[in-house]
Amino acid sequence: MVTLYHLNHGCKDCTTGYIFDLLPIKIADGAEHAEAYEEWRRAFPSGLSVFGYRHMTPEQPFGEVPQPKLRLEWECEKVRLKYFPHILSRYQAFFGVATLKEALAFRQATLMESGLTGSIWEVEAESISHRGDMRLLTYTNYSQANLLAYWEGKALDGGEPIWECMIKPPVTMIKCVVQDDTTVA
Repeated sequence: MVTLYHLNHGCKDCTTGYIFDLLPIKIADGAEHAEAYEEWRRAFPSGLSVFGYRHMTPEQPFGEVPQPKLRLEWECEKVRLKYFPHILSRYQAFFGVATLKEALAFRQATLMESGLTGSIWEVEAESISHRGDMRLLTYTNYSQANLLAYWEGKALDGGEPIWECMIKPPVTMIKCVVQDDTTVA
């Protein structure tokens, strides 16, 4: 088992002991986007993570995602499928970082980029599936070179990398270590 840190942007399921697993792709009768759901079900027969649902499904049941973020994730997935199909898809992953220091740095970067903050949770999982420098995935520069470097596990030149760990669910929430008000537990 590995222990990591996860930045939660308001998911109500983040409670001590909760286990995040892949969610089956369900198509409601008469769904407006039934064809898209069927395509995702074929591509991801074992299901999607909450992240995947937020970024792939037309109805976005877990909240609205800004269009530039959707585009970045789709471009990232296309590069993965073409060059790194053996690596876990971001649409099926849970995300964390290795240290509390990295989680705090990521939280600060997220606050500056999007205005989002959140609590930081200690989580446990079986293993890390992939590690990439999050600084390579930006809304304004998701060039092929940056996306290849992300999937190759390379760091962006200059500055300290923020290593994102992609984790294959199930993932268990252990405890909240930093509240939204930045109090370290």
